[in-house]
Amino acid sequence: MIGERLKSATALLHRNVEQILLSEKILSRTLTLSDYRFLIRTLYCFHAQYEDAVMASASRLIGEECLIGRRKKMWLQQDAENLGIEPEPAKMVDMNPASATGWLYVME
Repeated sequence: MIGERLKSATALLHRNVEQILLSEKILSRTLTLSDYRFLIRTLYCFHAQYEDAVMASASRLIGEECLIGRRKKMWLQQDAENLGIEPEPAKMVDMNPASATGWLYVME
């Protein structure tokens, strides 16, 4: 039930993120190379900043086995490099396990 409550409470935020991340263009197959470059840069910068801290902290709460296959940073970095994108350096963040679990939900 917490999943439904969280989904309901964050619905507007999710719609906003979907607009920023060009979801409509992706689904309608109208994404341009410029759009794709923007998307990869945006996703990479986000994951570069948060992924390691989220995974390290969330693993203490829900276990490492629940996180297998959820890392995206290295794939995004490879795409960014292939597109000639120079991502901004990541800032390290600290977070507690409860916050990390919430961020993990956002990252999915």
